[in-house]
Amino acid sequence: MVLRRLLESYSSIAPRYSAVAYLTSLMEQTSPPSATVWTEPTSVSAIPTQSPLLSDPVWAVAQPARLPVTAAESALHSYAELALAQLALLWANMVKIWFDGPWETICSLLSMLYHAFDKVCLQSRFFTHYFLPLLCLWLIYRAFRLVSDGYEAYLDLGRGGTPSTFKGWIRTLRLKHTARLDVLQPPRIPPFLDLYRGRLFELAPRLGPRPTMKGVAPQRQADQKASPSTFFRLSNMLAAEAQAHPQHLRIATSFLEGHLQALRKVVPEGQLMGPDDKNGAWEHGGEIAHPHRLDSSMHVVLHPEDVRAVIEAGWGERHPLAIATPFWKWLHHKWESNRRPVPEYLVILYAPRTARDYEVFNSIIQAAVWFATGGEVYPIDENTYPLAEDEPQQ
Repeated sequence: MVLRRLLESYSSIAPRYSAVAYLTSLMEQTSPPSATVWTEPTSVSAIPTQSPLLSDPVWAVAQPARLPVTAAESALHSYAELALAQLALLWANMVKIWFDGPWETICSLLSMLYHAFDKVCLQSRFFTHYFLPLLCLWLIYRAFRLVSDGYEAYLDLGRGGTPSTFKGWIRTLRLKHTARLDVLQPPRIPPFLDLYRGRLFELAPRLGPRPTMKGVAPQRQADQKASPSTFFRLSNMLAAEAQAHPQHLRIATSFLEGHLQALRKVVPEGQLMGPDDKNGAWEHGGEIAHPHRLDSSMHVVLHPEDVRAVIEAGWGERHPLAIATPFWKWLHHKWESNRRPVPEYLVILYAPRTARDYEVFNSIIQAAVWFATGGEVYPIDENTYPLAEDEPQQ
């Protein structure tokens, strides 16, 4: 019965008093406590009805007469009256949801919060003259430190395919947030790829956890680095492949990182490379592999199934920009009239640490040469993977 009367009472006053208007009226009518003595009314007819909600007969309950009270009790009574008004406002908003729906109530509450923020903050001299300027200075300082630390971290990666300048750092940030590639997710195998299966079979797993990788272009290994001699060993390994197959391979300046020497395919006479190659077969200059002087890691282009084998065995991961979606191709070929940053099947091999690691690296390089030459070098025949002597374990 009481709930029905409350709803009927609010439905009569809702068209004239919203939640914001009611709170505004309370704020305008409620004054701070003063030192004067305040006296309770002595009859029901003298009870002040400052708000339409309190003027309803449901709320107008007779109050007993009281004697004059002190200033402290008057202040306490004023704050209690304000708290009751806030509870009444909450009740009014709940009833408003029942009648008007949640959307209008949310807008009303947001407007109420804005007016409260405007009165407490924007109209405050301390907020506008002291707090807000200091907040702006702190935000400018934090933005400067963020940019400075990011740029210094980019320079610490060393030389790469992207210039070691502020413009180059901005370009890597744009490419990184545009690509968004999971480097441990193997690529799919195109159904019309001539070499449908890869060459790496039952690749031995790498011992230990994966190292920490940093950067995009350049992409470098942050820990578990090898000795400085490892770079020269890997370079000699690539040079030996070029000397063994001079009709197909050569050592030349890296097409991806111009300050390094790389193993590349022999360029046919009159063949266009880079963005001028419309077919995309020589878009990256026929590059196969190149080692890095800073951490002795190696970038290598593999068959997509071999990329899966390398990732699952823990020997490496994909390059963050090694994608070939239609949007990615349109962005670089059409919009920027440039080549894609890296090949689609480019992976980074973690730096070798033991003699066993060098043997695995040699097999991976042979798989890269096999894929680059279309199976002409290191072809697969019946003797490539001999049968096991024992039965496989179930």
